[in-house]
Amino acid sequence: MISQWTYWTNIRVFSARRIIRKPICRPATAAVSGVLVTFLLTAPRSIAMYNFGGQGMQTVLSGTVANASLYMNTLATWSNTPWNPAVGQPYNVPVSFALPPCGNIVNGRLILTLWGGEPQFTANLNVSVNSNALVVGGLNFGSTNDTNVSFSATQPSVYGSGYGTWLVGLPVSNSFLNTDGSSNLVSITVTTSNEFDGRIFQVTLLSVYQQSALSNEFQYAIAEGSGDIYDMPSSGEVCSRTAALGGLSVAQVNSAGLQALYTYAQDGENNLLFFNGVQLGGDDVANWDPTILDYGPSVVDFDVTADVVSSNNSAMFDICSADVPSPVASELRPQIAVLTATGPMALAPWQQWQMLYFNCTNCPQAQPNADPYGKGISNTNQFLLGLNPTNPASVFAITSMVPQGNDVQITWRTSGGDPSGLFGQGKTNILEYTAGDARGGFTNNFVSTGLTNVVTTLGNVLTNATDRGGATNGPARYYRVRLLVP
Repeated sequence: MISQWTYWTNIRVFSARRIIRKPICRPATAAVSGVLVTFLLTAPRSIAMYNFGGQGMQTVLSGTVANASLYMNTLATWSNTPWNPAVGQPYNVPVSFALPPCGNIVNGRLILTLWGGEPQFTANLNVSVNSNALVVGGLNFGSTNDTNVSFSATQPSVYGSGYGTWLVGLPVSNSFLNTDGSSNLVSITVTTSNEFDGRIFQVTLLSVYQQSALSNEFQYAIAEGSGDIYDMPSSGEVCSRTAALGGLSVAQVNSAGLQALYTYAQDGENNLLFFNGVQLGGDDVANWDPTILDYGPSVVDFDVTADVVSSNNSAMFDICSADVPSPVASELRPQIAVLTATGPMALAPWQQWQMLYFNCTNCPQAQPNADPYGKGISNTNQFLLGLNPTNPASVFAITSMVPQGNDVQITWRTSGGDPSGLFGQGKTNILEYTAGDARGGFTNNFVSTGLTNVVTTLGNVLTNATDRGGATNGPARYYRVRLLVP
């Protein structure tokens, strides 16, 4: 006998018009804010260190989750009317996001793009989600000496580039977001002690959430940063950027998608996007219609199921004049790249065993304590023993005990592993005994005979062991065979 043991074992798109690269006249002053929700920590953080040409993009959050999906929504929040910080502080931007009803929030990230006017200006940013502050006391950032970290999944991340363009990524606690489908209210407030133009280009919320009805295996990788590119780059600038998005752990990919967010894109100015070397979306991928707002985010979404690979997936943003047909965008800022992949639910070994023999996991005959063929062995124990639960002859039982002089040979049916070979090979059987009494009874105080059989043949096996001197003991010995469960 063996003891009972159960094996427990949508995103939207926008774009933005460029700002002249030469020094510009600052519109009065303004504040910008944005929202994004992300996920698991992956990238090592670094000091922000404002960089005119941009720092590039790195994966900040990634992971694989059961029964999950990604919520990504971007709101264009630019104001064509400049903000005057001398008279208009604080600068407030309220927005809201409604996630689908779900059972659990895995993680979240709020990402926003702000305009500083010039790189030396500074600001204090206060952001709350459903009245919960994301940074107590607000986030101080700005200037060419900014010392906030970047590429961090757990701390506010700041990326400064150009003439005062700032991307801010803020982790959002799971408990701050509503799971009932109601709106999540985001309040953004910008103040400055100088002339920081705090108008906000975009606010993005990203969140990985779980719903049992999804019944899938979901993988994601979220990259962010200042991916500034220039068609004719000077010192410290580049004309293309690559965001490395990693490999896939989803065993079978049913669908995969790439989403990207840009600012400073203008309709009619050509730019290219490649995924694993395959061009996506024609020659003018990122675009924004300035008749809507002067500047806005461009978000694009592509099906990349046919192009995703098991390792080293990447997105490349390109406005190199040698690659892109005229008219070429003079500058562009890719800031977010997200790769998602969905496959069928990855089953645990116990669930795979249930499906192999019963083609179900919730039906009565497949339950852990069920014994559908009346063999006196539960499904759980048959799984552990490597037996076939649908074969009445597949059992774990002593078949004979034969005296051989002073010895006793004990023979029993067992298995070295499931006949399919899917669940490992090699089962350790231990022969045990207990003393009988004068009335023919026995106690349950079994101890080892010191005899162990390691059975390696898959499927039904007949094996034996000989207890030396076993026939000389009185009263008689009682034997059993125990499976050693690792």
